Amino acid sequence: PESVKSKGTRGQRDALILEKQNHPHVFALGLKDAACKEPGCFILSACGALGGCTACWARKAVLEKYANGLDDYRCCQGYVD
Repeated sequence: PESVKSKGTRGQRDALILEKQNHPHVFALGLKDAACKEPGCFILSACGALGGCTACWARKAVLEKYANGLDDYRCCQGYVD
């Protein structure tokens, strides 16, 4: 869609999403190419994913870089509080 018809908070949320629809930024290595281009990292990540290790590590790294570390962690992004 070209414009948002919703009003209020839903309209604001929809407008933010609409702004990102043609976002030019992409990852340096696409997920579909990861296994072939970086096999070592792919295999280690896959092994760690079975126990949730890679997800926990990534979550912790992002929270430490962009927030106040694990103090700002909210289970299920706050949807289940």
